[in-house]
Amino acid sequence: MTDTHQSTSGTLHDAALDAEIQLVGDLVAATTGSHGRLTQEQIDAALGVIEGASEQQAAPAGPAS
Repeated sequence: MTDTHQSTSGTLHDAALDAEIQLVGDLVAATTGSHGRLTQEQIDAALGVIEGASEQQAAPAGPAS
């Protein structure tokens, strides 16, 4: 399910699709300046991936201190 809604101008807007298009654009820009294949680290940097973010989301939150 996507977050599609009609804007005040009458056009449809899908936030998830917009985010995916932005990510693809970021990858295209990163590969344009590269010679050969990108490493996983270069892909992560182009997409703004923060190391350990998936582990932080999966870990249960502890008590606030």
